[in-house]
Amino acid sequence: MNLPQKNDLYLLVLTIVTLPITIYSYLMVGFTVNTHNFFGAAKLVDFYGAFPSNVDMSWESRPIINRMVFYGLYKLFEPLKNNYFMFQIGTKAAVAIVILCVCAYFAWMICRKCEHLNVYAVFLVSALSFFTLHAGCILEAEFFAALGAIFSIGLLLSDSKWANGAAGVILAGTFLVKGLTGMMIPVVLISCFLLDKENVLKKLKYALWGMITSVVAFAISWYLWFPNFIPDILYSFEIVNVPQNSLVVRTYWLIIASSLPLWYIPIVCMGVIASVYIIWGYIRSKKYLMVTSVITLWVLATVNVMIQGEFIANHFTLWIVPSIISILLFLSIHYRNNNLTGVLVVVGITLCVWFAMSSVWTSGSEIQTDSNNQRIMEAGVIKQNYILDRGETILYLDYDSPYFLGNPTACRHTTSPTMVLATDINRAITNTQAYKDEMACIMNYRGDYIVIRPEWFGTNEPANSKIAKEYRMIYSGENWDIYKKGDYI
Repeated sequence: MNLPQKNDLYLLVLTIVTLPITIYSYLMVGFTVNTHNFFGAAKLVDFYGAFPSNVDMSWESRPIINRMVFYGLYKLFEPLKNNYFMFQIGTKAAVAIVILCVCAYFAWMICRKCEHLNVYAVFLVSALSFFTLHAGCILEAEFFAALGAIFSIGLLLSDSKWANGAAGVILAGTFLVKGLTGMMIPVVLISCFLLDKENVLKKLKYALWGMITSVVAFAISWYLWFPNFIPDILYSFEIVNVPQNSLVVRTYWLIIASSLPLWYIPIVCMGVIASVYIIWGYIRSKKYLMVTSVITLWVLATVNVMIQGEFIANHFTLWIVPSIISILLFLSIHYRNNNLTGVLVVVGITLCVWFAMSSVWTSGSEIQTDSNNQRIMEAGVIKQNYILDRGETILYLDYDSPYFLGNPTACRHTTSPTMVLATDINRAITNTQAYKDEMACIMNYRGDYIVIRPEWFGTNEPANSKIAKEYRMIYSGENWDIYKKGDYI
């Protein structure tokens, strides 16, 4: 690191000033529906018996690592579970500490290999990448996969074979976060090649051993404790809302949706600019392998979006990794003698987009906070006046009521947004075995209470007729209707 001491001090001050503001916003923006769903499943885990098989039993649509992460966070802050605001702050703060540690290690390893980069600059750029995200991207599976990828890059750049092996373990975990997030494995390898092409190949054998060890360990765990892992993956394939469009159509929608990450993942704005600069520089220098590598980074990070075919903001979160790598290469090539100027450009653009689109001070964040507060108050009314027994099994026909109510579920798969796929918009899903099995569970339900969000559940016969015949509405609110077994009107 060849920067003058004065620039080191300026970058340190910039880090100290910038990060607390963005971390505050990150902590204060409310949980999204998906986060409610993940923590809702975590709240139900202990009803299924002993750890770790109980985590496998409590359903949400992501694989076992995602469930483990949210169950761990829930147990860590379980004393705060009825104080929704403090629970949000506590769980997010725990993740923030992990982000800071990972980014610090990443910066340390990067600067050992790239002498033209400053450790404060790398730390600030990587940390801001996560703390400036829109609420819709925070704590999503792609969020954790991107964080794991950054950690893996740092581990692979290390000269320790144990760190290289640990990188393989983390990379295997990225697959178990969501499945498609396994695309981070080649992204990490290409990133390490771009940053340290002379040494990365000899380290791959240790990473490979780490991955093999992880796969074997998981296979044993699957046999002993996680019998639902494969069935749940197959179930998710059946119920996932993927439009059956051609590659041409999906490419069209990708182009249409490409502005989303520019607003909801602020670091992408500078990431794209940096990519254009370095690709043009590599072309002029006839470094075509480097050109191909940078482009491939972005293509692989986009595979997750293309396969799912929904083109929503959180699916683009994997773009964090090519953005960070492109920015670091940009700083190393164009600002090698003055990282301060380059970092000011990167941070300035990122913060402008963040403040306007993703921060806690935007109107969208205020609407989400009001919506969450309304749910909290409504759940309080339900628990105090209608469903009094916290251990009573109920039927959830909704996506986030398990988080707010916390009662055990009668039908395992109704604690995650699956039945919405069977509304009038998506009637084809009613032909799948997953839908038929879930409908059979609903039809066999004989308990006292049903929590339903009518506009979400839609028309699902014969379930609607069963509810009308056997249950009567005792509460109707903004978010949920409560039905109780007995005479109907």
